[in-house]
Amino acid sequence: MKVTLKTLQESYKQLTLLCSQEIPKGQGKIAYKLGRIKADVDKEIRGFNTEIERICKQYDWRLKPNGEVVWLDETREDKIKPEDIDLFNKEINQIGEDTFANEPFLDRATPFTLEELDPVFALTGEMCAVLGWLIVDK
Repeated sequence: MKVTLKTLQESYKQLTLLCSQEIPKGQGKIAYKLGRIKADVDKEIRGFNTEIERICKQYDWRLKPNGEVVWLDETREDKIKPEDIDLFNKEINQIGEDTFANEPFLDRATPFTLEELDPVFALTGEMCAVLGWLIVDK
């Protein structure tokens, strides 16, 4: 299974919602596997964010928590050019689309079947839509 960093980032919220649900007693294997996958996804996303920060520094920028791009030197009065932000966004998107999660993650992230998860979790259509790398029909 190949999963891009962009896919992990786009599905992160739904994965977090899935992991935050209470798991019934007797479902320890599912809880363990899901917890390991969540920890691995956290690590992959931290690595992706580190790469984004590295690229920001090349432009002499930083990202605010709301996603706004600002100068590292906040005393600068000139505006960041929209075309530079467009180039930055293209570079970040390209990395996200071209970079696959590391092999150790892929080894552990064997998908669950819908039959395994359906009796345990309150799955939503959104979860199933964005977690296709984690939930398969059979």
